[in-house]
Amino acid sequence: MPVDSGMTITRVPRRLRTAAAVVAVLAVLGASTSVALSKGLSSLPFDDGFAEIVVIVSDLDTRVAQLIAATGWREEGRGEVDPAVLARWGLPRTATAREALLGEPGTARGRVRLVEIREAGAARRIRSSAMPWESGGWAGVNVRVVNIFETFDRLQREGWQGFSDPVTFDVPPYRVREAMLVGPDGFVLGLLQRVSPPLEGWQWGAPISRPVTVFATVADPAKARRFFETDLGIKVRLQYDGPAAPPGMNLFGLPHDHTLNMTRAVDWHQAAGRDEGTIASIAFRGVVGRRFDTDNGPPNLGLFMVRLFVTDAAARCATLQGRTVGKVRGGYTAEVAPYGRLDGCVLESPDGAWVDLVSLSGGGEKK
Repeated sequence: MPVDSGMTITRVPRRLRTAAAVVAVLAVLGASTSVALSKGLSSLPFDDGFAEIVVIVSDLDTRVAQLIAATGWREEGRGEVDPAVLARWGLPRTATAREALLGEPGTARGRVRLVEIREAGAARRIRSSAMPWESGGWAGVNVRVVNIFETFDRLQREGWQGFSDPVTFDVPPYRVREAMLVGPDGFVLGLLQRVSPPLEGWQWGAPISRPVTVFATVADPAKARRFFETDLGIKVRLQYDGPAAPPGMNLFGLPHDHTLNMTRAVDWHQAAGRDEGTIASIAFRGVVGRRFDTDNGPPNLGLFMVRLFVTDAAARCATLQGRTVGKVRGGYTAEVAPYGRLDGCVLESPDGAWVDLVSLSGGGEKK
């Protein structure tokens, strides 16, 4: 499938406050850019799943080319990261960063923001050499595919490494095929093919879909549920609590002869109940590994943050201070392309997974 080269995103002056103002200024830069951004802003998922994930990479140009080749996503724009964002991430004043935004053509959901950070000191991989059942941080994302076997073979040829070959299993009411592969900078793609019931109405914009689920392996499922459901208000739409995996080869790289002694509990969170934009927390019982609940932020490399649009990030930040089971890193106001000026609130889950709640600065909401 040919890949659209996308648009170039131009940063908007700081004095602009609402989505309408953003679109008005961009109108003078070109009709096609204005129309594209207007459509993107009007379809932002406010309180309706994550808008994007943020991945720290070692080489932006190389990683953009690799991910586009692997997925068929398009590059929607590049630019420098606002220093106010870097400051809230806890980086030194010497640090600078550039970013590229990738997305599946035809939708503003599930974007992937790649960030290369400079002059911030030594960096290591987040969840370095981790197995899927080891807790801490964000473990990866699920993407939809039409034929998992063909996609898995192709990604292997391009250098991605799986924890297992594709497996078929049941998560009632669904039967799925899935495989997880580790790519550059430790970024994990979980390939997901629906077997039954049939996946109806899905609009494919690329050979590999946008991320539909971001998942975290957690040490304490009750704490994780309190953080995502009670503190952040993201309700549970589906749960599973049962055997970790059938005997034999399994998705998670668990020992084949021990799976019957292990269990797995999963909460899928989505505020609007939609089957995408989902946050999944997964807890394994009966298997012990390392914990990766610290040092999961920049400048370390890998998937470190999920960004969600809410109606009032500043108010959320104030409410959660001192009350969340996680950690409030604090608020910020910054320019974030392509949205314009955002108010943000950066948090950490009890397992060290970073979350950024954002809203359009000045109280603007989607139109």
